[in-house]
Amino acid sequence: MGNGTNMETNQKHPISDLPERLHPIIEEVVAHAINKAPLPKRLSEVVEWFEGDGWDLICSATDENYTALKLFYLAWLKFSDQELEANQEELIPITSEVRLSYARSLIAEALETSDGYDCPTVHAVTVVNTQGQSATLGWLIEIHGQGGPVAEFQGVFPDKAAFYQSLRDVNYVLQTEQDDVKDETILRLWTWPTRNVKVSVAWGNELYECPMSQRSWNRVKAGKALKRVEPFYYEGKRYKANWCFNYSGFGSLLVTNSDDAVCFDGDLSAAQIVIDDSIVAWAK
Repeated sequence: MGNGTNMETNQKHPISDLPERLHPIIEEVVAHAINKAPLPKRLSEVVEWFEGDGWDLICSATDENYTALKLFYLAWLKFSDQELEANQEELIPITSEVRLSYARSLIAEALETSDGYDCPTVHAVTVVNTQGQSATLGWLIEIHGQGGPVAEFQGVFPDKAAFYQSLRDVNYVLQTEQDDVKDETILRLWTWPTRNVKVSVAWGNELYECPMSQRSWNRVKAGKALKRVEPFYYEGKRYKANWCFNYSGFGSLLVTNSDDAVCFDGDLSAAQIVIDDSIVAWAK
């Protein structure tokens, strides 16, 4: 199945277009959207049908807001002074203006280059009951690598505008609205878990460390590939080190500098690992 590339406007699907067994459920769906009646207990049957036989109807339900950036996820990965400093061309004082400029460049880049996970596609399917009243079913479709497209049902809404607002409320940025992201939103998301884990290896007769959060360390322990960029100083000059965990297998660690020269290439068993000020051993 494809994830849908048709840039069509939201089409309305009369109840007669859907399997007869779903008709009473659609009536309850519309009643919920219009009158706030309880959600139908069999709503999952409608969702499952659309994600199966009705897949093409989901994929075609797109418009100019074809994708939405997971701003909360981008912020978790990138919105920190450490990441900003590591990606500076030259060392300058970090101010709110610098943070905002850096964050907005990341937002623009993510929307332009996303592989479909950071920026899922947005799909608003409108169903119409026998009285001509309608409700919108919302989906996001993510691309999970070789696993392909995965539909994530978002709920029932009175209309497409309400669906879009629900995405904004949980820090998604619609494709056409990247310039509308408020400074306050970016600065509110500019947080980072305490970097209580420090992985250190030696090169050039010095020990250099890569700090990270417990959540990032848990990804490493689970065998997930993780890349961190950390500044370091050598003979009075500032460089960047690229720390690549699990890059060639579980427990592997490659560290290169900004000139792509190899600083360390080995296993985490050779690293010093400190968690909450206590030295721990790497265990496969």
